[in-house]
Amino acid sequence: MRDKSPETLRIQRHKQRDKRALHDARIVEHNKLTAQEQLMRLDNRLGVGIGAVKERKRLYKILNKTLGA
Repeated sequence: MRDKSPETLRIQRHKQRDKRALHDARIVEHNKLTAQEQLMRLDNRLGVGIGAVKERKRLYKILNKTLGA
């Protein structure tokens, strides 16, 4: 059975808050990247042409607008 003491619950809340802060920081950092950089990171993580079809389409659309194609 899990420990439901007030101290344990307090620690769990702090861990959740820390995770949320890290997630928000990653999102801010990701949004600072250009579409080309985001696409390169996606390719490095998943491999070229693999997965994340919607994200890849969105980034290509942004790239085409910025390149004037």
